[in-house]
Amino acid sequence: MAHTLTPEQIEQLRNSPAAAPPVGIIPNYDNPPNNNRLALAVIILGISVTTIAGLIRFYAKVFCTRRIRLEDYLGLVSFPFFLAGTWALTNVPKKPGYFVHMWDVRMVDLEGFLFTYVLSTTLYCVTLLLAKAAILLEWSHIFVPRPNRNGLWWICYGMLIANTALYIATIAALNYACSPQEKTWRQYLPGKCINFNVFNIFITIFHLVFDLLMLLLPHTVIWKLSLTTRQKIGVSVIFSVGSLACAWAAGRVVSAFDLTASQDKTYTYSQYIMWGIAEVTTAELIFCVPAFPLAFRPPNPLHSLCGVLWSKITMVTSSERISSTSTLPQLSVEPGQRDSSSYRRWQDEGSDAGLTELEPVRIQSGRPKDLQHDMPKITLGGILVTTEIDVRLETGKSSKGVKGNSGINQSEW
Repeated sequence: MAHTLTPEQIEQLRNSPAAAPPVGIIPNYDNPPNNNRLALAVIILGISVTTIAGLIRFYAKVFCTRRIRLEDYLGLVSFPFFLAGTWALTNVPKKPGYFVHMWDVRMVDLEGFLFTYVLSTTLYCVTLLLAKAAILLEWSHIFVPRPNRNGLWWICYGMLIANTALYIATIAALNYACSPQEKTWRQYLPGKCINFNVFNIFITIFHLVFDLLMLLLPHTVIWKLSLTTRQKIGVSVIFSVGSLACAWAAGRVVSAFDLTASQDKTYTYSQYIMWGIAEVTTAELIFCVPAFPLAFRPPNPLHSLCGVLWSKITMVTSSERISSTSTLPQLSVEPGQRDSSSYRRWQDEGSDAGLTELEPVRIQSGRPKDLQHDMPKITLGGILVTTEIDVRLETGKSSKGVKGNSGINQSEW
């Protein structure tokens, strides 16, 4: 037990190398090679995506539907556990770092790495317990006509019970896997532990099977609904986010098998943690995404805001496109320059290519003939086409015709 070691011995063990380096490799304990940038990018992305999705669902449920159920509270409670577990992982880049080889790590740094892993995994298990329970409860409300209890209802509640039991057992096994408990992260202490390799493989395979069932469950109902194929595809896409969870769970299974064959635990566990972050983030997305159509369905302020933002973006894009074009063609019709066929070629001053030949438009005017001779020359920006409108005003049995060139002559009314 721990009391058989003196403080001096414990301090000596803590400062010893975590593993012997390969032949020809010199350990680097102070600044070992790592991939902290990748790990921090995954962590930041997970927090950002989950926060945005959670806010959209909160808006949809509180301000759009104004209907809060038990699953909404469970999903809300799961969010702080996700943030706490992810925030705990931000301590690893300080010491020893992500994707650091074990021979570049001292035992004291390995101790901090394993403690953070146990803490974050425990918090993630609580997150998944609450999030998946919320998902199954919501699906039992969406796909099961109330108050019926068909086969889908029993499957949802059976999976809910299995999900709860799985994560409670995982939390207990993870925190009491060693005797004494501290040996879980202080491996230099004397004591006994369960086989973590077998434990990780069992847990990851169970997660993968569970995620596959959750992916298939809603689709068994969606494709039986009385909807058009296009509508079925649209609804199916919303409930297909679970395919990402299956991909991340499969990655964790591969990492769990790698752990059994690797002695470089700090490097291999870094991969295992990255897959775990992605899986927990996707679980939160699966819960939030079905509410997205409610948040963006008109009329509501969020839909209007998105419309305004989109119009601003397209306006700026159009302005940039117009300003980046070449000089506008300048056209003029000078007297005495028309050819016999009354055709003129338009030229683009910004290029050598001719455009098209257009027949000059016949000018119509409602002015007297004696004033038409005083009209200015036709230049770009003048009236090129006029529209003749015939409006009849009937009063009693008589009618009167009104004709105009560019609008209705108001003196006739």
